[in-house]
Amino acid sequence: MIKVNTREVKNRLSKYGNLAHRGETVTVCKNGQPWFELRPCATPVPRPTAPLNKEHPTNSEEAVLAPVNRKDLSGWI
Repeated sequence: MIKVNTREVKNRLSKYGNLAHRGETVTVCKNGQPWFELRPCATPVPRPTAPLNKEHPTNSEEAVLAPVNRKDLSGWI
């Protein structure tokens, strides 16, 4: 953990931001007392965007774009 005063962080934010990004906790002090911390954000887990098993959609474009039959809407509206 690194402790620095507000003026130091203000003058060198990129430096302390990079330290936080690499996993350090930077405690910013005001009048010698801890005020707030810079910490790394939780790393999001990337979601796969490719279709499962590299399959193609099961519905045709024609079926997807076809008008909806009114009797199919009962229970939905």
